[in-house]
Parts: sequence; structure tokens; C-alpha cells
Amino acid sequence: MATLQEILIIDAIEDHIKMIYDFLSEQFVLHSCTSIQSAQEILSNNNITLVICSEKLSDGTGINCIDILNKKHPNMAYILIMESSDFQKVVEAINNGIPIDKFIQWPCTEIQLNSLVTNVLINKIERSMEEKDRMIAIIEQREKLANLGELVSGVAHEINNPLTFINSNMSNLKKFTQKIFDFIQNISEMDLPDSTKKLIKAEKENMNYDYIHQRIQNLLDRSLLGTDRMKKILMDIKTFSRMAGTEKAYADINDAIEITVDLINFQFKDNIKIETIYGLIPEIECNIEKLNQVFMNIIINAIHAIELEGVIKIETNEENGKVIIQITDNGKGIPEDVIPNIFNTFFTTKEKGKGTGLGLSICRNIIQQHQGNIDVHSKVGQGTTFTITLPIYS
Repeated sequence: MATLQEILIIDAIEDHIKMIYDFLSEQFVLHSCTSIQSAQEILSNNNITLVICSEKLSDGTGINCIDILNKKHPNMAYILIMESSDFQKVVEAINNGIPIDKFIQWPCTEIQLNSLVTNVLINKIERSMEEKDRMIAIIEQREKLANLGELVSGVAHEINNPLTFINSNMSNLKKFTQKIFDFIQNISEMDLPDSTKKLIKAEKENMNYDYIHQRIQNLLDRSLLGTDRMKKILMDIKTFSRMAGTEKAYADINDAIEITVDLINFQFKDNIKIETIYGLIPEIECNIEKLNQVFMNIIINAIHAIELEGVIKIETNEENGKVIIQITDNGKGIPEDVIPNIFNTFFTTKEKGKGTGLGLSICRNIIQQHQGNIDVHSKVGQGTTFTITLPIYS
């Protein structure tokens, strides 16, 4: 047999409570009280799904009651019963963030109240299912990122081994060729017959010796520079893609940002300049792998906001025992009506298939896990600044 939903009725007038019991007792398990204090105790000890609260209570107003209860029970559904016709104050309360799902004028009929309660409970179930779907999507996204990180780290490791041999061989080749050139130079400077010297000089000119000497040195230097660069990129990839654990440790935020910038910069350096201004900041207690994910996401969003050429500026500093990270771009900016939604799960302004709407939502969750804050300021046509504030001590 299906379990009946539990409803709490809060009303200072016993006759009102009795009438609501008559209306709803066949379909629901009902609890009742006359005060906010009693309501808090009942909610703590029962599996209440919906609160029906009267406009006037023995120790406050219905609006105040819903506001207080919501702080400890944010997933509760709330119906407000209005005895007066001052509906404007209800609208103002809703606009101020007090979660009144529905309100109804008293007295009402059994059909009216039953219909309203059913509607609110259905909406609550739908919201719960939507939230469940959101959590599943977030988990799936994180699993994909974890699997991708493990794969990338493995590929980086496999590439790094032969690259190390190439780098070592190129270094030895440079030393050996230099010895050959030194040997040839020594022969040219030996006390030899003039005819022999002329012959050596003629052969060197004929083969364009000086150009070949310089060219080989340049080729080897560039090849070594390239393999060193590849080794650094692979090391950064391995560091960045390392699976994040749950434990926190002290880490250097400047180093973390530099790794992220290095990974991104080589791909976009032709049209986007990334400027970094690192302040003197202490190491902070954090999960650096998760913060790397935040920095990467915000910088990539900044790159996407720049349509042709532009600048991304990253600054760090310490202020009042906190580390401040600001990431600013001179891209197209975010419309004012969009800004309140950008951290919402599944919200995206990108075309279908190009964005999941999870990136900034996950970023906010990661920053909140570090007891930090993330804020955004933007002007259309001028650019956007994300400001991340992190405590030094977790």
C-alpha cells in the first residue's frame, strides 16, 4: 500500500485546523500546531512534505513562519492561507525570496483546498525528479571527466617515454657534432703546407661549410627546445588530469594557474594574449586538482567570449586573510538579464550540442566546497571579470 503524504497545518484558530482536517484527512496524514516553535519540533520529528500555514499565528505571521522554517527545511513545499485580501504583501514576500508555493483565500471549499494541495505536491515531485536528473547529469559529467583525465594521463605517460629518449639522443647528438666541428677547426688551424690549407679551404667553401655548421647547430637547438617544451606540456597535462581526491593540502595557486595557462596558451596564442600578474600570496589549504578545473573552465569561457583578437588578464593577490583571483577578458560580455542564471545547473547560452550548462555550476560548487565565493561582473561589448575569493585556511 502506498505511503500517505504527511502535511503540517499551522493555525492559531482551532476551528480552522478542524475544518482543514475534515477536508484532507482521508487522503493525507495530518499534523497540526498553533505556533512557529511547535512547528519546528514537528518538522524535526516527522517526514513532512507540505506545510499549510495561516496568515496569523500565536507567535508571528504566516510569512515570517515560512521564512524561518525554510532556513532549516529548504526542500519543503509551503501553502499560505490568507484571511485578509492584502495579496500585495504575499507578492512582495515571494519577490524577496520567501518560498510560498501557493496561497489561498480563507474560507475556501474542500474541492478548492484539495485541488491546491494536489497541485503543489505534484509540482514538488516534478521538481524532485528534475533535481534527481540534474544530479545524475552532474555525476555522469564528472565520471566522463575522470575517465578522460585517466586516459589523457596514460597517453601522456606513453608519449613521455619515447620523448625522453629523443631528447636525450638530441642532446648527445649536439655534443658529438660539436666535437666533429671542433676537430675540423683544429685541423684548419694546424701548421700544414700551404697547398693542403688551400685544399681544405676550397673544400669547405665548396660544401658551404660555415652555413652547414651554423644550420646544424640551429636545428639541434630548436629540436631540443621543442622536445623540452613537449615534456613540459606532458608534465602539465599529467598534473592537470590527475584525479582529484577528497583530501586538501597546501598548494600554490600561482603555480596552478600557470600550468593551466601553459596548457591553453599554445593553442590560442595567435589571436589571444593571456597576461598574468601574480601577487605575493601564501600557499592555501585546498584541493588543487579541483581548482585547476575551475581556472580551466573560466579561461576557456573567456576565450570563447573573444570573437577575433583579445586579451585575458589574470591577477592574484592577498587581502584580509584571503586569496583573490580575478580573470578578466575584453570579449563580448554577458547581458544583464543573463548574469543571475549563469551559475544555474543546465543553464547555457551556447548552441545546442556545444554546451551542457554544467561548467559554471560545477565551478561554483567547487569554490563553495572551499568556503570561498565566486562573483561575476560584466558589461556587454566591454568584457567580463570573474572574481574568486578563497580562504587561506580551510
